[in-house]
Amino acid sequence: MTPRLLRLLRVAALVALAAAVPGLAHPRPGSAQEPRRLVLHPCTLPGFEEPLRCGTYTVFEDREARSGRTLDLHVVVAPARSATPAPDAVWVLGGGPGQGAASLAAPLLSSLEGLRAHRDVVLMDQRGTGKSNPLTCPGGFGLLEPGHTAELRACREELERRADLRLYTTPLAVDDMDEVRAALGYRQVDLVGASYGTRAVQVYLKRHPAAVRSVVLRAVLPMGGNILVDGTRSADRELERVLADCAAEAGCAAAFPRLQAELDSLGRGLAAAPARVRVPSAGGATELEVTRGLFYQTLYALLLSTQTRRQLPLLVHRAATAGVQAVAPLIGQVRAATYGTVPVGMYLSVVCSEDAPRITPGQARELRTGFGGFTAGIEEVCAGWPRGRLPAGYHDPVRTDLPVLLLSGAADPGTAAGPADAWARTLPNALHVVFSATAHTPLFPGCGEELVVRFVEAASVAGLDGRCAGELRWPPFAHP
Repeated sequence: MTPRLLRLLRVAALVALAAAVPGLAHPRPGSAQEPRRLVLHPCTLPGFEEPLRCGTYTVFEDREARSGRTLDLHVVVAPARSATPAPDAVWVLGGGPGQGAASLAAPLLSSLEGLRAHRDVVLMDQRGTGKSNPLTCPGGFGLLEPGHTAELRACREELERRADLRLYTTPLAVDDMDEVRAALGYRQVDLVGASYGTRAVQVYLKRHPAAVRSVVLRAVLPMGGNILVDGTRSADRELERVLADCAAEAGCAAAFPRLQAELDSLGRGLAAAPARVRVPSAGGATELEVTRGLFYQTLYALLLSTQTRRQLPLLVHRAATAGVQAVAPLIGQVRAATYGTVPVGMYLSVVCSEDAPRITPGQARELRTGFGGFTAGIEEVCAGWPRGRLPAGYHDPVRTDLPVLLLSGAADPGTAAGPADAWARTLPNALHVVFSATAHTPLFPGCGEELVVRFVEAASVAGLDGRCAGELRWPPFAHP
């Protein structure tokens, strides 16, 4: 793999979360009636040279009991450029589950530059992510593969020394967020969410509608969707589409005439006997076991990015003909970005409470094939993971008269455009824009940022023309 591809994957996937550091001192939470203010201080963050404002806000882990353990929530505010900013702020929610928005400030703010003309942009690490008591496990997502029961149990027991794992669900996280909103002095916010963040936005809409001025959703997961099942189906579909597109392009078909057979052979071989490879590391090189799950996670990372998707046939062909070692640097990058740094404990606290209980027997069989092989056995994993309580009607669709802009990629392997379109048709003040030749990232492809800026400025979809989204085209497939 080329250095450029590694850089594209690292940036486009947006999964390199920051390591936890101690929070700033802050008073303990008071009573429900006692207003508190969040005092920010000047700060700078790696990868972003402009001055920002940072702080921590302390909440009870158990919001209902309002006693016991507390959490310091990490908050970053990028001030509006205007001398007279609008009173509402743009609030960005991370994806995953597991991404801390504040810890991803540099790449996120680069995509949101236009929104800062008149509004502050707020990013907060959701409880369990980033610097807000991250629920990390050594081995990360690798623990979800078969054969890691003991390691997963050990991680759960270690996390339970500093966290009640039932209390990291989406409703509790958005209640944290609303408390921080009030502490920052914003009466209303313009919500921007991507991927899992779109679920968090919808839950916030249900619980705190008066605090919302407008809503932008990118890579939409409507309420009622299932992260585990829907993502598997979308990824399988997009992998099939890439293989079909390659077969239909003369140059790609000539370069990779046996692509499907090569992929099938690789999958069977790695399932029977994982490959041992050496990957670059700070100390020179380390040995890595490449399982079928890790190889498919690498394919998924390529499918997620509009920029790297057309590299997938080349990766499969090289691995099949030259051996897995030939693509080891890229596999190592994916493992470092997803296996090692995403807080899998937070991921499990969300999906084991909100998604796994709704898997039907037929869907469970789906999860044992294709991309689902990566999360095969998630029901068994979740059976041993503490489960949080959800409010009545949690999975019901959101109904709102607020202005909503939905942005989808036509080739998204994580969140398909179809369910978003069906939901948008039930909203009286919504517009759904589907970008051609676009996957899960970047955040705002093509004319996306311009559309979002115009939408937020007006807080209306009236007159918003999304036809520019159909002008995007795929680059050629990469050949040897």
